[in-house]
Amino acid sequence: MRLLKQHIDFPSLLRRFSPFKSLSEPAIKDLEQRFVYRRYAAGAVISTSGKENDELFLIRSGKVHIYLKNGDGEDLLLHSLSWGDVFGQSIGGFSRDLPTEVKCIEETGMLVLKSDMLSEHIRKYPETSLVLVSIMSARLQENYETLACLSLGDVSSRLLRLLKRLGEKDGYREGDFIVIPNRFTQQEMAQMIGARRETVSRLLSSFVESNIISRKNRNLVLRVDSF
Repeated sequence: MRLLKQHIDFPSLLRRFSPFKSLSEPAIKDLEQRFVYRRYAAGAVISTSGKENDELFLIRSGKVHIYLKNGDGEDLLLHSLSWGDVFGQSIGGFSRDLPTEVKCIEETGMLVLKSDMLSEHIRKYPETSLVLVSIMSARLQENYETLACLSLGDVSSRLLRLLKRLGEKDGYREGDFIVIPNRFTQQEMAQMIGARRETVSRLLSSFVESNIISRKNRNLVLRVDSF
């Protein structure tokens, strides 16, 4: 579980909270010289075509959503990313084959690595390519899980599957329970499973009444044996 948030100094972000923390010291120092900083307003949409498509983004503060556009106003939320997360065409954050949109949900600070800078860095430090492959693999697995969820069972089953996935990814253990931090609104969860917010709200209340889940403050709690 992430206990810190918002403004983190660049060295700490890169060395402690980003996927690049496993790199050697020389490789990290080289990366530090190549990133440039950008700030995006809440509601800004980051281009998924053209030049920016090949840039790599490391989130320093704020929140970004990556949507799969379906053209009828009910887009599917593929990824909800925050500080320390990385996205970009080179690691599967965008897709040339699927119509995606990247939107800043709140004011967001980004560290951006241009494609030529990334190429130069990888030529000097090939180890970074392994980190990118690992990120890409995990991101694609999330894509497959999200899309598979839409084809499995009714909305209730899809919501339970989502809660288990969020518990595995973002939750932390307390005894026999997994606590899912309150990172996602009901609207966001609805967008992840192709449902309406009202349906998710009703189902969550039903799950609580049936002791499938419980609430702790604003967090959701699942039993470990439900995984």
